[in-house]
Formats: sequence, structure tokens, C-alpha cells
Amino acid sequence: PSGARLSLLDYRTRRASAVLSISDSSITDFTRLAGGGWAWIPPGGRTINVQHDGEPRAQRIQIPKWYRLLFNLSASSDARTIAFLGWNASDDSVGVGLLSLTDGHFTKVWSTFAEGAVMHWLADGSLLIAIRDTQESYTFYRARVGQPIERLGSTPRPIRVLDWSMDLRRAFVVTRDYHGDAWMSTVVR
Repeated sequence: PSGARLSLLDYRTRRASAVLSISDSSITDFTRLAGGGWAWIPPGGRTINVQHDGEPRAQRIQIPKWYRLLFNLSASSDARTIAFLGWNASDDSVGVGLLSLTDGHFTKVWSTFAEGAVMHWLADGSLLIAIRDTQESYTFYRARVGQPIERLGSTPRPIRVLDWSMDLRRAFVVTRDYHGDAWMSTVVR
């Protein structure tokens, strides 16, 4: 009821650092800034709030009109850019954009029809974007500043949850094997 608390947690010592308390607990997404600080999407999804460590309050940055609301943020490792995903006015297309933290300038990178999406910066400075073609399938794209979007491939089966490492060597995937007409099944390895 008192809001949200963002922090980094050392799971070995259970000590929190870089703590920031936010008065609203219904934020949509958040990301840690490499230079120190936090960025988050408040309720309504029409701004990106940025608060550097030690600042008394957040800077509220209005998003461009093309986006009806934002739902995903990812801060670059060089502390200069926040990538974001948002829906257009008719909620049928996802737009990928960049916010420059040095001058507040927005750049629209790409938009496409989607049922949803998620993206993260990779170690090489590119963005990996996973577009939901359907409710449970993804197609992966790589975006590099100043270059065309590169299609990498699609998932071969339905996926419920998906995440990946910055070097793309590991992925976390949850699939669902539904057999609604079977009363008993056996897993064979």
C-alpha cells in the first residue's frame, strides 16, 4: 500500500543497495541505469520516469504521440540510452524506440504488428527483440543503430515465458504441453 521499492540485492549477503522507494506500486516496468539510477514506467504508460542515484525526485519524460502506452524498458550498458516498447493507438502494432539520456531525444527504431513483445540490450550493443506473432510464438530480431532490422528466426513450439543472457549463450524458456483430452500421460525422456 505504500508503494514500490527498487533495489539491487546481493543474494549471498541479502544486502540491498541502490534503493529507491516509489510512491506508486503499480509501475509497469523498470530498469537499472548503468551510470547509477532507475528508470520506470508509471501507471498510464505515457511517461518514462528517470531518477539518478542521489537525486531528490524523478524527471518525467513524455513519450512521443505515436505510442499510446509503454510496457517494456531496457537501459544500455553505456548509460546513454533507454530502449522501450509500446503500443500504438489501435493496440495492433508494437513500436521500438530509443530515449537518449544525454539530450532527451526520442528515436523510433521500428514498428510491426504484434500480439506482444519483449526486448533487452545485448553485450555487443545491439537489441534483441522478441515479437509475439501469436499468443505463444515468438520471432526474434536484432536491431543495431543505423542498420536494418535483422530477422534471426522463430520458435518451433509454443512458449509461455522467455528470457536470455546478454551474450545469447543461455536462454530461459517455459513451454506448455497441453493435453486437454488425455486423462493421464507419461513423460518419456
